[in-house]
Amino acid sequence: MLRGTLLAAALVPLLGGGLAPWTGTYAYQGRAGFDGGGTGATGSPITLAFTLTIGRGCEMAAQGYQTDARLVCTLTARADAGVDVRYAGVAAGNEAIGLPPLEPGAVLFSLVKEPGGLVTIWGRLKPSFVPSAQGHYFARVLPTD
Repeated sequence: MLRGTLLAAALVPLLGGGLAPWTGTYAYQGRAGFDGGGTGATGSPITLAFTLTIGRGCEMAAQGYQTDARLVCTLTARADAGVDVRYAGVAAGNEAIGLPPLEPGAVLFSLVKEPGGLVTIWGRLKPSFVPSAQGHYFARVLPTD
């Protein structure tokens, strides 16, 4: 019961301190090729999609090849006017399938708004097929009321 209480507390809006402009939905989709299985030379596509929703709380979904997870997260303001997206726990009724072991407070990734667009700085959730630890990976897809 305590675990559920802690996760519920993480959903309380933490958008003070200049974080309100970050409300919205952000998405990343990546592809690493094919697994070589199945019929033909291509096999099944190896894809990964992350969806970050910031509003009344912070939630991160990860879905794709051998991955299915819904996480509760928190935001921390960075000195460069960006945010760190931190792991708070697994959403109720879910498991973190296909993700590395995560400790509460671990930085999943950071987002920084720059003139050239949104920059992602990967933390614990950097996909193995992503060539750089920093780049234009996430994009804002929807505002949140």
